[in-house]
Amino acid sequence: MRYTSVFVLCVSLFAYAYGNNVSVAQQEIDKNKRWALIIGISQYERKDDINPLRFAVNDATAIRDALIDQQTGTFLADHILLLTDTAPQRPTRANILARLAVLKDQTRPEDTLLIFFSGHGYPKGQEIYLLPQDAQLTVLKDTAIPLTMWKERIAQIPAQTKVIILDACHSGGVEKGKGGRGEMSSQFEQSIAPPVGQATLSSSRREQTSYEDEESGHGVFTRYLLDTLTGDGDANGDKVITLQEASDYVEQRVRAWGFQKGKVQTPYLESSLTEDVILAIAKPAEGVPQTYGIRIDTTPQGAKIILNGQDTQKRTPQIINVPQVGTYLIELTLNGYKPYSGSVIISDNQTVIPIAPSLQRLDRTTPEPTTQATGILYVKALIENREVEADVYIDGKKVGETTYQNADMLSRTYEIEVRGSELYHPYKETIVVSENETTRVEANLSPAFGRLKVTSEPSAASVDVLDMSDTRRTGGQTPLNVSQIKSETYKVKLEKDRYYYPENRTVIIEDGKAIEESVEFRPKFGTFVITSEPSDAEVIFDGASKGNTPLTLNRVLSGNYTLELRKELHLDWSDTVQIKDGQKREIPIKLPTNYGTLKVDYEPKGATVYLNEQRLGNTPLPPKKLKPGTYSLRVMAGDKYRDASFKSVVVMNGQTQQLEGVLKRLKGGVTVLSNPGEADIYLNGTKAGITPKKLVNLDADDYTLTLKKEGYGDYTQPLRIRDGMLPSIDVTLSQKGNVKIFSTPANADIYLDSKKVGVTPKTLSELEPSNYTLYPLRASEG
Repeated sequence: MRYTSVFVLCVSLFAYAYGNNVSVAQQEIDKNKRWALIIGISQYERKDDINPLRFAVNDATAIRDALIDQQTGTFLADHILLLTDTAPQRPTRANILARLAVLKDQTRPEDTLLIFFSGHGYPKGQEIYLLPQDAQLTVLKDTAIPLTMWKERIAQIPAQTKVIILDACHSGGVEKGKGGRGEMSSQFEQSIAPPVGQATLSSSRREQTSYEDEESGHGVFTRYLLDTLTGDGDANGDKVITLQEASDYVEQRVRAWGFQKGKVQTPYLESSLTEDVILAIAKPAEGVPQTYGIRIDTTPQGAKIILNGQDTQKRTPQIINVPQVGTYLIELTLNGYKPYSGSVIISDNQTVIPIAPSLQRLDRTTPEPTTQATGILYVKALIENREVEADVYIDGKKVGETTYQNADMLSRTYEIEVRGSELYHPYKETIVVSENETTRVEANLSPAFGRLKVTSEPSAASVDVLDMSDTRRTGGQTPLNVSQIKSETYKVKLEKDRYYYPENRTVIIEDGKAIEESVEFRPKFGTFVITSEPSDAEVIFDGASKGNTPLTLNRVLSGNYTLELRKELHLDWSDTVQIKDGQKREIPIKLPTNYGTLKVDYEPKGATVYLNEQRLGNTPLPPKKLKPGTYSLRVMAGDKYRDASFKSVVVMNGQTQQLEGVLKRLKGGVTVLSNPGEADIYLNGTKAGITPKKLVNLDADDYTLTLKKEGYGDYTQPLRIRDGMLPSIDVTLSQKGNVKIFSTPANADIYLDSKKVGVTPKTLSELEPSNYTLYPLRASEG
């Protein structure tokens, strides 16, 4: 089997806070203001890598007992958290860090805090690690506790005055033959040097060895420290044991022990405290009624205690109070182990007598007889009275799954372990299989999980739940509900876009308990409310168009931005604006005008106005707002009027430019000839002359030309006069004709083109040359 050299750290942290000008003897101890975390690790899970320790659990248990002693102790039992590898709460990395977090929440500056650690430590590189029970040397970062982290977590605990008591450092069994705990690492000693407001009591000087005492079952230093914690060492007779008195007492006795054994070990005290602190109450003076106790522990624990033949109804570890000095018979029994019996003598100078025997297993090495006796083993796993599948281990070896049955089990003692999922604690039991009998094991797996709820304001935040090695275990979005999460210490990390990340929360999940974490995010954004006069201006925010005023920009990250406003016919506005966390900033902006006014009123009404060749409207033109500048303008009224054109119309900001006038008519002419001549000329029914005639200065327009002459038919045609044109029209007029109409009988009505023109006989004279329709003659009514 391979072992790695390590050293053990036995650290006790006492934190006291006192007022000024109060003597030590006068200080009243309030046990309700005292808390303790006591850690002792003898057996490590990685047995192939890390040596077991002999007295670490004994040291931790003894310190706990001394602190709660009825006469000399200064702590309440329910204010002490005990983590040992034989206690219900094991000293795993998660449990240790979780208990430190609990103390951070429970304690106040005026409280007293004690932390005791007894177990292996391990230096690697520039860091020193405390090794919890589940430590792995190959992955120290994730499974051990760096001393820097240890110090940080303790520093976060509110106690203002702290005393560190260090019982040397185990060497992990490298010097087993010497019976020592190894040399104090100078690197470690420097790393735990007391800052302001702290004191450090160490078991030995650097490079010395801290030894163990086989007789007492403790380290030599702890042996004599326990004497002071149980009331010895009151040098000045003030009925309390102070840190300085304890240091003097322990130093003298450890050095004396070393002198007798031919060894060197010198405890020493380094302190930056301004006042001494109380560690224990002195023993009662002689003659005062006193009780005595027997501190009984076993390896393994849980043995029944029988005192002088009477069942005490208690199991180890335990302090059994006795009324007087004398000899007491102790019997200890535990299934699967040989019974233990012994006697204890209590004298006047002894208050608490410790005994801590290691129970011997029932002999399994005796050769089996030729015909081996066997029994039946039946194992099932239950969760809330419901059978489940689980792995079955016998003496550390997996043999199957539940429900497990073996009818050929040799009749002897076995260690049974039933392992379900990681969400349930393993079940362990020592059983004896008897010949021809059935041994039933009902493994009720207890939950190793709790419930976690994480909420935030606002909600929909990202949540990561990390273990203490920063491995993500679960997550999602708030509100997050995790119905089953392994009992452990976790860091809850929350993030939400545009909000400050809150400090990671440490939560301790305990079996069967519900934990709720609620976080209120602090925004790292603000809100802009942008208005303008006039409204409907385009908003350019940090180079991007966001819309038109009035405009609200929400959730804008805090900082400086470029804001621009643009509106037609107004000057652009630009500035740098700042928004702060949670701010609602209103920005009203008045945009200066940037236009002039153009008015156009030309006759004839309805003339079309073009600006820069773009149609603008018709006259009279309503006032038009234009950007300052030079424009070309043209007014048109079709092909009958001459256009009015302006190459440079200047529009100035704030001024009105007015253009008005009358468009000139276009002029033309025509020469009118006729055959025969001297025919009357009519334009649109108005006489304009006699042929031949040159008609000039006529408005360009469409006309109706008519020629009339006595004895000739009228001549009519359309005439279009164009600007600057003088065409000629030569017309031959047709003479009028006569028609004589007879009928038999006479006096018939004459109709020409449906119009009655007389009765027969009749001559129709001066008819215009044309085709006519002569209707049938009708007899006259007369």
